[in-house]
Amino acid sequence: MKFASINIERSRHLQARVLPFLRQEQPDVLCLQELCEHDIPVFEDFFGQKVYYAPMCLHRLHSLTEGELVNTGVGLVSKQPLLKTAVYYYLGRAAPIPTIGTTQTEAGQSVPIADCTGQAIVSGSVGGVRFLTTHLLVTPAGTATPEQLGLAQRVIDYTKWEANQYGNTLLCGDFNAPRGRATWDLLAGNFTDNIPAHYTTSLDGILHKAGPIPYVVDGVFSQGNLKVSQVKLHNGVSDHCAVIGEIELI
Repeated sequence: MKFASINIERSRHLQARVLPFLRQEQPDVLCLQELCEHDIPVFEDFFGQKVYYAPMCLHRLHSLTEGELVNTGVGLVSKQPLLKTAVYYYLGRAAPIPTIGTTQTEAGQSVPIADCTGQAIVSGSVGGVRFLTTHLLVTPAGTATPEQLGLAQRVIDYTKWEANQYGNTLLCGDFNAPRGRATWDLLAGNFTDNIPAHYTTSLDGILHKAGPIPYVVDGVFSQGNLKVSQVKLHNGVSDHCAVIGEIELI
């Protein structure tokens, strides 16, 4: 079974890049981050199945500070019906949806305020595999803050709970935590990190607003009776690389 995980940066790349990539790769299961609620029908038409969605915040359409406010969150969709779907908020709740707030770093970078966005996991089962997707709190320069570490531990605890229920989990998403730093290490210490070691970034150096940055922040973590193989990162899809791979039960 082929899976993909993409931070699609809201509607910015949907028609020109994301959909052509999906037509080319034809994943069986897709994990989405920064999905706009108004774009859900596009993915439902493509897969012929319901998108399971968790709103995280009202986000400006074009950037943290530009464009209309749109309902944005994480989603999960499959070519086959997803079973026993669930949404878990490890920070905040679905309603009322918070409006994202920002603060300025010393370098002048706008970053979200932690308590102005929800943090959610969407999960569902297909082919005996339990898929989860999330979008962890962003921090200035990828710093492993106490807030981010605390939220990562909640992700770990919930993911392990799901594994106890279903026998395995494949946790995909944008973790905003560079590999080699404390938050990523916390996740990798509890699960198998399936991003091949030769990748030094999962950010698209052309499409990302900050340019080329040597951070692997998009992850595929597994546990239980799963074999994950052929994991690759693809540029030219969004500001984050698209992650694709194969998964099977063992």
